[in-house]
Amino acid sequence: MDLGERQAADGTSWFPRACRPCIANRAHRGLLDHGATCLLCAAEETAADCAIGRGLYRLQRECRR
Repeated sequence: MDLGERQAADGTSWFPRACRPCIANRAHRGLLDHGATCLLCAAEETAADCAIGRGLYRLQRECRR
């Protein structure tokens, strides 16, 4: 998957890519790390309100297909 254009500190452009399983694994690890410290994710009533948690969850689900 193409991860989009990035700008390095020196102004050069680079175009990172990753395979779907690697993206899914990193998103899953990120979700676990994020959820451990996010007050919104910690409470079941407000977990859906966290844009970061929701985005990581959707990303790992999409890339595992």
